[in-house]
Amino acid sequence: MLITQPPTRELDHRDCDGYDVTLLWHPDTDRVSVAVIDERTGEVLMYGVDPADALAAFHHPYAYAPSGEPAIAEPAISSPE
Repeated sequence: MLITQPPTRELDHRDCDGYDVTLLWHPDTDRVSVAVIDERTGEVLMYGVDPADALAAFHHPYAYAPSGEPAIAEPAISSPE
């Protein structure tokens, strides 16, 4: 028997001033997260948020980012010259 997990759902998305911000809901865990991509550097930041703070975290993602290491952080990839 194949058990599939429900897909992550995009609740909101915005692209502003070089930052791509997405609010995500993970129905398998009933958790909410914010993903931010800095389009200039390629850096990705993703972290979970309290559902009560989800909309505020979406609008102010760096204010709600956890101190220390985020859940996912990828360094920018530089292209060879």
